[in-house]
Amino acid sequence: MPGVETALPLLLTQAMAGRCTVPQVVRWMSTAVAAAYEIPNKGKIAPGYDADLVLVDLQTYRPVRREELLTKCGWSPFEGWALTGWPVYTFVNGEIVFSHGTVNTAVRGQALKFGLG
Repeated sequence: MPGVETALPLLLTQAMAGRCTVPQVVRWMSTAVAAAYEIPNKGKIAPGYDADLVLVDLQTYRPVRREELLTKCGWSPFEGWALTGWPVYTFVNGEIVFSHGTVNTAVRGQALKFGLG
């Protein structure tokens, strides 16, 4: 089922409704994932870490629209849901890869390396 593209707005919408907190969402979507999979240099904003981050708009609510989705399948089970926390900017290694709905295809990430546990 598609859902990666809407996961952050779905969780942030719940945070804004008081069902969880923004710091919890940050932990679930970033810090905890990097720790669980032992991904080096990810999950924090700190010296020595990759500058991978997302800046979101928590003030604006807008519906999930099929025609705006970037997912390859082209649909979402959340179509029509009004969500907040949509990405405004996404940075990969400090470079802007997404800005106000436009993807910069010249910026590419790198393959992740996982810890051996």
